[in-house]
Amino acid sequence: MVLVGATVAASAGANVSGKLQVGLILGLFVMVSCTAVIVLSVHGIEPPNSSMELLSLSSFGSVLTAVYVAFTGWETVSFTFEEHKRSDLIPRIFVSSYVIVVALYSLLLLGLFAAADSTDSTLKSAPLLIIAEKSLGDLARPATLLLVIACISANVFASVLALSRLVFGLSRSGYLPALLSKVRDRDLNPVTSVVVVGSILAMIALLGSSGLFRFELLFVLSGGIYFVLYGVGAASFAKLARGSMARVVSLMCAVTVLLVTILAGPSMWFPWILFFLVWIGISVLNRWTSNVEKKDVRV
Repeated sequence: MVLVGATVAASAGANVSGKLQVGLILGLFVMVSCTAVIVLSVHGIEPPNSSMELLSLSSFGSVLTAVYVAFTGWETVSFTFEEHKRSDLIPRIFVSSYVIVVALYSLLLLGLFAAADSTDSTLKSAPLLIIAEKSLGDLARPATLLLVIACISANVFASVLALSRLVFGLSRSGYLPALLSKVRDRDLNPVTSVVVVGSILAMIALLGSSGLFRFELLFVLSGGIYFVLYGVGAASFAKLARGSMARVVSLMCAVTVLLVTILAGPSMWFPWILFFLVWIGISVLNRWTSNVEKKDVRV
């Protein structure tokens, strides 16, 4: 239902989908902030348990991956740059969003330190539920359910809109079939790409619910692909940017990508392998279609 709603909203246009996303995000921010503040006001601020075990190298890699996934979202914005009225404000938006997200995560962590025991097994699966139960009582489960649905909806609405623009851009540049670059005359909305993206995401959801693939596998693969996007973006920056500062940033990005890929282990290696296989497949397909077009022209 969420996927259908997101596809319909994106088909209606970026303004409709954007307004819905803003409403969801603001609602999420208010809900999470209020829940964490209530917990802190009731239980006070407590320091974390100091008797912590040292992380192993593989665990450290998992933590790095989790932290990276927690700050994704820039790629969604980058796919829609062309449609922003004030694209010059995007750097400031990125900075302010990072500050807001760090503050929000800090509130949640302080709330967990105050309300949860370090031995509570629920910390690994439903930390938000712990905070909600400590602050909202009987309303905790419905509130958490609403929060989860809102989180999923916000991500899906953003993904359908942004990925449709990514597919549209790849098609317009000749990397995907030309049909996907067609736009609707009245608002220049790439509806074909929207429908294709929504259908593919629905198919992935059905495959995930069928039991053919474990949900954990899809989650790890999704996080890995986000990181691959970061690597591709960093490589593009290194190629396009000029100047000594750009070289420093490129080097920092290269070291970060290399370290996280190595430390995260196979869960990060597989997305890179998948990326190169898809890249090779698309390159072969484009070469074949271009040869076919040349033969047609000659005929």
